[in-house]
Amino acid sequence: MDKLYDLMVMGFKQQMLCVQYPEEAVFVTLNHLQKIKALVLTAPVIEICDSTIKMIQDTYGRFSLGDMHQLRYILATFSPGLTLKP
Repeated sequence: MDKLYDLMVMGFKQQMLCVQYPEEAVFVTLNHLQKIKALVLTAPVIEICDSTIKMIQDTYGRFSLGDMHQLRYILATFSPGLTLKP
C-alpha cells in the first residue's frame, strides 16, 4: 500500500507542476471530485462530493492570486514523509 500511496502522491505532484495558472490547482481537485461522483453512483457519496465541491468553491473562491501561488507551491513541494510541528 505504501507504493500505491507514493504513486498517487507523485501523480498529484506531477499535475500540480503541469498547471499553467495557480487557479488550475483548485480545478484539478474539483475534477477529481467530479470523477469520483461519476464512478460511484450511490446517493450518500454524491451528496458528500457535492458538499465538498461547494466548500472548495466557497473557500478557494476568496483566495487572492498570491494565495493561489502559495497553495500551488505548498502542494507541489509536499512530502508525505515529513511531519510539521505545531
